[in-house]
Amino acid sequence: MSQGRGKQLEIISNVAIIVTAILLCILVARTLGSGVDSAKRPNTPTTQEANSSTINSRPRIAVGTKLTVEGVDWRKNRKTLVLALSDKCHFCNDSVPFYQQLAQNHGSAALVAVFPQPVDESTQYLNDHGVAIADVRQIALSSLAVSGTPTLILVDESGAVSRLWVGKLKPEREAEVVASLR
Repeated sequence: MSQGRGKQLEIISNVAIIVTAILLCILVARTLGSGVDSAKRPNTPTTQEANSSTINSRPRIAVGTKLTVEGVDWRKNRKTLVLALSDKCHFCNDSVPFYQQLAQNHGSAALVAVFPQPVDESTQYLNDHGVAIADVRQIALSSLAVSGTPTLILVDESGAVSRLWVGKLKPEREAEVVASLR
């Protein structure tokens, strides 16, 4: 009798383990699936074009927004490209070759790199990656309504955003940035 009861407990335990494993698989699939679904929504950047740390509830920068970056006088240049980066962002690291190209060929536009990290760390990051940008500033990216990195912001002489690009850009989007600097 006790042998039958032991066998019965073993079967119940095995069934409980299987049910738990199935529930965990469903939970993981839903969690991963929600990221894929959001990447496919219209007007939402793909995962390559958006930082996974972006939080949708934060205010987002938009064309026409007036920017204020302490110490930057927008009137000095007809166009200024602000690169909002983070040394902890893998999309920023993946985009380094493009930033090198921008630093070498930015036409008459000024380049300003803004980081949430201290200026010395940010400058070191750019130097280590061969990105020659002289104007580097520390700023809370949320103060610019930037919700993820990298974000490239083209600003006119009045300080208004005229174009912006978010995330690791595809080659055709990189070409848009370069063309807009002319």
